[in-house]
Amino acid sequence: SQTAATLTLTSGAQSVATTSIVDVLIEANLASSKSEARKLLASGGIYINDQQSNKENFEASDFHDGVLKLRRGKALQNTVIVKLKQ
Repeated sequence: SQTAATLTLTSGAQSVATTSIVDVLIEANLASSKSEARKLLASGGIYINDQQSNKENFEASDFHDGVLKLRRGKALQNTVIVKLKQ
C-alpha cells in the first residue's frame, strides 16, 4: 500500500482559515499552476477528508487533530496529508 505524502503548514491554527487551498495544491504537486488548481476546485476534482470541495480556503473545521486529507480526483495515489505545525 502506498502511503500519502505529508505536507506541513507552518501557519498557526488561528490563520488556517486564510490558508489558500490553491497554494497548497501547488505546493503538494497536485496542481501545476493556480489556474489549474482553481479549475480542479471548480469542477469538483478536489476532496478534503473524502468530501468533494470547491472552496478556495481551508476552514479550522477541516482539520481533525491538526490533520486533514487532501486529494485530487478519485485516485488514492493523488492524496496528500496536510498537517498543521503546532
